[in-house]
Amino acid sequence: MLTSWKTEDLVIRTVAKIAVGMADFGRLARMPKACAIKATAHHLARLIYAMLTQGQAYIEHGIDRFESEHRDKQLRQLRRKAAQFGLVLTEKAA
Repeated sequence: MLTSWKTEDLVIRTVAKIAVGMADFGRLARMPKACAIKATAHHLARLIYAMLTQGQAYIEHGIDRFESEHRDKQLRQLRRKAAQFGLVLTEKAA
């Protein structure tokens, strides 16, 4: 039998691989733990409600899509902040 810390570590690693889990980790970084858990439960409840009432299937878009959308969002916010200071951001050539 696995000890509790190993089980918890396994759950965290498994959840971290799906988009809902990554969103949960983002919430934990932004807000108190109790609020983040409640927000994640609300998100899951909305997904389950849609599946049950409208027959929608759950589509896991994967961690790559979540990370690319997160990066795009950060870039938009950074460009907007730079524009407030009269600066223009350009991407560095690879």
